[in-house]
Amino acid sequence: MKKKFLILAVTGLMAGTVFTACNNSAEKVENAAENVADAREDLNEAETKFAEEWEKFRLENEQQIQYNENEIANYRAMEKADQSWSNKYRTRIDELETRNTALRTKMNQYEKEKRQDNWESFKAEFKHDMDELGAGLKSFGQDNKK
Repeated sequence: MKKKFLILAVTGLMAGTVFTACNNSAEKVENAAENVADAREDLNEAETKFAEEWEKFRLENEQQIQYNENEIANYRAMEKADQSWSNKYRTRIDELETRNTALRTKMNQYEKEKRQDNWESFKAEFKHDMDELGAGLKSFGQDNKK
């Protein structure tokens, strides 16, 4: 009788262990599935945020590039109207136009790639280049007025 009781107890213990192990495995799978779902949701949110930030950045800088093009066109018109402009001014206009075109090209190239891993460095470098170009346009206008 003790032997039957012992066998029954051991069998029950083994069944409980197997059942518990199955539950733990099922819980692990369920937890892993939830983690994957959470990670996908986080990724989707990050991609959406990046897309929104990129679009805002692109629109703002496209407007600035267009403004720069208009300023350069005004300088070109002034150059044609006033033959006393030196080659120095013509060269500076050409340089400013080249830099503005390079910024547009840089932005268009980035738009094709749209890599989030270098977004912050691209944005900082682009802003720096845009600020330098803006300063160059401003100083050219001030030099020209003298």
